[in-house]
Amino acid sequence: SQGYTPGPKNGCRQGFVKQKWKINLHWDVAQEYKISSLERMSLLPCLENTFLLRCCDGAKQAWKSLGTLHAAAEEALAPEFSWEKVIQQARALKLEKVLKLGLNAIDEVYPHLIPQKIRAYALGNAQMVQVSERIRRWRFQRKRRFAQLWFACCVYLRVLESPLDKARFLSDSLHPLKLARQLFRRYMSVKTDLASFAPTPKEVVQKMLRLAEVTASDVVYDLGCGDGRMVVFAAKMCGARGVGVDIDPKRIQEAEVFAQREQVDHRVEFLRQDVKSIDCSAATVVMLYLPSGAYPLIKPVLEKLRPGTRIVTRTFFVDHLEPVKTETFKGLRGMSHTLYLYVA
Repeated sequence: SQGYTPGPKNGCRQGFVKQKWKINLHWDVAQEYKISSLERMSLLPCLENTFLLRCCDGAKQAWKSLGTLHAAAEEALAPEFSWEKVIQQARALKLEKVLKLGLNAIDEVYPHLIPQKIRAYALGNAQMVQVSERIRRWRFQRKRRFAQLWFACCVYLRVLESPLDKARFLSDSLHPLKLARQLFRRYMSVKTDLASFAPTPKEVVQKMLRLAEVTASDVVYDLGCGDGRMVVFAAKMCGARGVGVDIDPKRIQEAEVFAQREQVDHRVEFLRQDVKSIDCSAATVVMLYLPSGAYPLIKPVLEKLRPGTRIVTRTFFVDHLEPVKTETFKGLRGMSHTLYLYVA
């Protein structure tokens, strides 16, 4: 209703208010499957085998993705789909526990989809029923990413039947380089609190400044400024004064160097501070290039803005305000961007 187009990111969530109704929008984007050596065995292209692959993929991430669950349900609805063939293939590949866990997950959301005979087959394994119950309790809980990964890993180890398959899975999951990358991403997400650093494309910066109609009389605040390009361009293109706020000292240093290089360091200021406690009373324009999950954390800051302060966000709804303008465009790399202008 607000012209929002979901971007290519997995497991996203967005909330906004429309006519006093609070709407939470969830979406997921199907990804190409990375099929392990276990799952490649004798898998021919047919609906039953694809369904089994969905169950493998769902088990790997503890059936947290509703997109995977919905895709498996769609395949099961096809007229040519055979439940007996799926069970035979699962037995041949020693994936019966994976299949039973998937059937329990699907039955929870689509209770009339699975035939009674197949439901009895899925409920025949008490261990998988117990795991399904644990997944049901975890699915929508807010947990740290590391806890979610650990839970999904434990679930997948429970459903694998062959010790060799378990060893292969652990070897792949605990590969030193892969584990180092995951730990680094987790460290950065904890360190930066709201989001890991992702530079705003130049064309998006320019569009956001134009949407806010920034002039030389404005004071532009960028919450989570990163390398400072938003306030630097506001000073250079519009003559405005700018204040960038970021908790990462490395980003603050980069921003100061960038401002000096662009010769606008006398018009901008960078603060190493937590944006959740920043005082933005001097701002006439606030820029936000943050994930939607950051909104509840900075809502108190936005509610204290002076009346008339313009807020420009990218794919980020401000629930307590109605957007004045919305602009959707494609960037230089073909990625879709949606910008919103709010007035406090």
